[in-house]
Amino acid sequence: MPSKIHKEEKIIEEILKSLGPWTKDVVIGGGYALLIYRLCLSEEKEPMPAATRDVDSLIPRSVGKDNA
Repeated sequence: MPSKIHKEEKIIEEILKSLGPWTKDVVIGGGYALLIYRLCLSEEKEPMPAATRDVDSLIPRSVGKDNA
């Protein structure tokens, strides 16, 4: 059975893949922002922060105009 950290990493990987060419333009917010920070940017991995499991994306109005 995969660890909780492994499951969260797979979800983050799928989110980034689904954003495709807009990855650099979209900001991940909400509960997953805490998890991404802990897993990718912090040296401390445990304990995992308490967070909701929804993903909020912050998208600027100009996304798609230059990337289309």
